[in-house]
This record gives sequence, structure tokens and C-alpha cells, in this order.
Amino acid sequence: MRRSMPFILATILLILLTWATVYNNYQKPHAVFWDENYHIASAEKYIAGSLFMEPHPPLGKMLIALGEQIRSPNREVDKLSFLETDYIREFPPGFSFKGYRFFPVVFASLNVLLFFAVLLTLSRNVYISFLFTAWFLFDNAIIVHSRGAMLEPFLIFFALLSLLIFFRMADRKISLASYAALSVPVGLALSVKINAAFLLLLFPSLFLMEHFAQKKDMLFSRQLARLVVRAASSIAVIAILVLSIFYIHIGMGKHLTNGAYKATPGHLNRISMNQTFSIPAFAEGLRGNIRYMAEYQSGVPRLDVCKNGENGSHPMRWILGEKSINYRWHKEEDQARYLYLVPNMAVWLTGLAGLALGISLAAGVLLLGLRCPEGRHNDCRNIFILLSLYMAYMAIALYASRVLYLYHYFLPLIVTLLISFVFLQYFARDRFLKESAWLNLHLFQIQENETENKSKLPLFTGILAIAAVAVMALYAFLSPLTYYRFLKKEEIQRRDLFVPGVIEDVIGKK
Repeated sequence: MRRSMPFILATILLILLTWATVYNNYQKPHAVFWDENYHIASAEKYIAGSLFMEPHPPLGKMLIALGEQIRSPNREVDKLSFLETDYIREFPPGFSFKGYRFFPVVFASLNVLLFFAVLLTLSRNVYISFLFTAWFLFDNAIIVHSRGAMLEPFLIFFALLSLLIFFRMADRKISLASYAALSVPVGLALSVKINAAFLLLLFPSLFLMEHFAQKKDMLFSRQLARLVVRAASSIAVIAILVLSIFYIHIGMGKHLTNGAYKATPGHLNRISMNQTFSIPAFAEGLRGNIRYMAEYQSGVPRLDVCKNGENGSHPMRWILGEKSINYRWHKEEDQARYLYLVPNMAVWLTGLAGLALGISLAAGVLLLGLRCPEGRHNDCRNIFILLSLYMAYMAIALYASRVLYLYHYFLPLIVTLLISFVFLQYFARDRFLKESAWLNLHLFQIQENETENKSKLPLFTGILAIAAVAVMALYAFLSPLTYYRFLKKEEIQRRDLFVPGVIEDVIGKK
């Protein structure tokens, strides 16, 4: 009971902090921002049973629609015009965003607890895991984006759940069931957004861990057979999940209210016969949806930094938090309020430090032949796996021909924070970071003194607590931009370092 009490207290405190930072008054602002114009239109079509097609897989919009169905704050509001467009320009009087934003905010709140659970799995230390959760909980960019009817809260949830399951299985006996368990959150993540594809790298990582954990050598033929079975089972579970969600999406489209999109004649015929949940309708509908997604993505413009008002940014500049996006603004005399996608740079620079340390470690091991300390191979392994995930995601982002935005960096940012945390928990025990790899090539031969290390843990925890307070302080400083609060001109000027040019955007206008 004594051991579980810190965990219980940490969980309760995180729930309270999450309520205050993410959930509280999530219906504000009472105005649309960023992609809500698209996602609310899509969600309303699910509610009305209208055919539509989207550039993203359906699960996120389904959950947004479910929130509106459960909360139902717009029972008396006329929303028929939402069915006739893919981008809502005008919202009727009395319209509430509470239902559409409900599940994104619920998942965003759960993400804080999931992040804490991943940290706890990596460190088995409640105190430093709780403190480092502040780096996720108090990032202004993640908060502001998660308080709208957006897809990222769902994507982050299933990605974190995938990492949690993966790391919990990593030090246990890996079986065929392990692959099936991991396939579920990965499949659900892919059902929200295609850029979750980098999570597929977890499966070969899991197989390699299983292979090296064997106590005796196995014949190549047996290893190959094992690989085929595990790959087939993982692909099957993911495919069943993704296709099942598309099946529901296609079946719910029983009426035409905004055109036929890319629906085939066979699909349209099934709709007229009220057979949208039939297998032929599913086959035709899936073909039309895939065609629509491909054509839509090919039509998305490329990044143009010379374009006036360009909100996109290059992936290589995301690590520095570029570029902030002004979601909404409103001016009244000598004051204005903003809803801004602006990073907490204390958080993002911590991720950048973790990325630099991870690359240094990889270079030391792969190029200089350094070895991980005895008994610490699992921690080195975790860093290599996280670093591989980061590189895979960024490779996909760099390959993409379309414009991308700062919030596309949320997933790799979380990965870099996890890398930073692994290094930090080494430092907590006076291991691994005693000297930097580029100064001491014998880094991995250091011998530890367990008694001395334990005595230094409280000091490290105190230092980490002070750093967490600094993260919270910067969050509080930027919070008016996160919660759409009025600021006077001089107050905006003090924040101009984080969102340069914002005064000229609004205050400077006549």
C-alpha cells in the first residue's frame, strides 16, 4: 500500500491539473478555429446519415460526431446547411461547440495520464515520472490544438497507447498475442491519420527483441516461419480494424446531400436501394474513398514561404517551434485577444536536447564502437527504438509533397521528450551522463556506486522539480494566447519573442 500511495496521489494530482489546463471551459472560444470548419461538417454528416468522403481515415470524425450525439447541445439549432458543404462558413445563432469538442478534450485529458504511464514504464520511478509529465501537460501548442474539434488528440492517444503496450511487453516474454495486442492501437491510430504509419516500425523492433531474447539459437527456417506468422497476424489485425471502421463509415452514408464525391455508379446504386451496409456497397465505397483521398492529397498545395499569410512550415524547422499559427484574433480599442498555436519553448528545447543526445549516443555506438554499461542495455535499446521512430516520422514528413504545419510535429516531439526522459533518469542515478560522449570515449565503462547514486536521487528530484516549475511559468506566461484572453498592447509586446509580428497583425492595424 505504501508503494502504491505515491502513484495514486500523482494520478489524482495529474487529473486535477489536466482538468484545469485542458478540460475546463473547453467550449471556449464560442467560435470556430482552424480545421473545425471541416471536421464539424463531416461529423454532422455522420449524424444525418449523409454520404461524404474525407482526405483522412474516418475514426476521428466519427468520435467527434459521437460527442455531439451524446452531449446534444444543439437540439434546437438548425444545422441543415452543414450537410451541403465540406467547409462551414457560417454558424447559426445559439450554436454550441461543446458536443463536437467533447471527445477531443476527453482524449487529450487521457493523453496526460498515458504519457505519465509511459514514463513510469521506462523509469519505474513515480516521482521523476510525475515531474516530467509537466513537459507534456504544460505545452501550450498541444493544449490549444487539443481543445478544438481536431484529430490530433485521438492520434496522440493511440500513439501513446501503442508505445505503452510496446515498452510494457519489451521486458516480458514476447508471444504471438503480444503482436496482436500492439496491432490494436496501431490500427486505430492509422484509422485516424495516415501519418501514424511510423508506428509500424514497432513491429520489427518487437521481433528483434524476441529474437535476441531466445536462450538458444534457432534454425533460420524456424526464425523465418516465426517472422511470417507474426507479420501476417499483425497485418491481419490492423487490416481488420481499419477496414471495419471504413465499413461503418461507408454504411452510414445513406443519403446524398452534398454531391456524390468519388462514389462509383455501383455504390450510388446501392445507396438508392438502401443497401449501404452490404459487402458490394463496401467494396465500391472503399474504392471511391481511396480514390478521393489520393486525389485530394495530390491537390494540396506545397509549402510556399513567399506566400503572404503562409501558415505552413518546413519539417526541419519544427524542432525550433516554427511556425506559430494565429488561429483566431479579435481587437477592441487598445487591446486584443488571440488563439495561438505557440509552443512552450522550454518543452520543445528539452525535446531538441534529447534528440541531440540520442544522435550522439547512436553515433558513439555505431561509429566509435562504444558499449552500453552492463545491465543497461534495455535503456540503450529504448533510446535507439525511439530515435528510429523519430527518424522514420521525419523521413515521411520530408518526403511529403504537400504543405505541413507545426502541429504535425506533436508526435515526434513526444518521442524526443521520451528520449530526454531516458537520459534524465540515467542522470538521476548518476549513470550514463556522468560525462558527455563527445568528451569521454570511455563513457560506457563507468562503474556505478549504488549507495552513492541513491543518495543523490533526492537532489536530482529537487532540481527536476525546479525545472518543472520553470516549464509551468512559461506556460502561464503564454496562457492568454492559449485560452483567448484579452491582452493590452504592452502585454502583447512582452510575448512578441514567442509570436513575432503579432502586434502588426492586429494592434498595428487601423
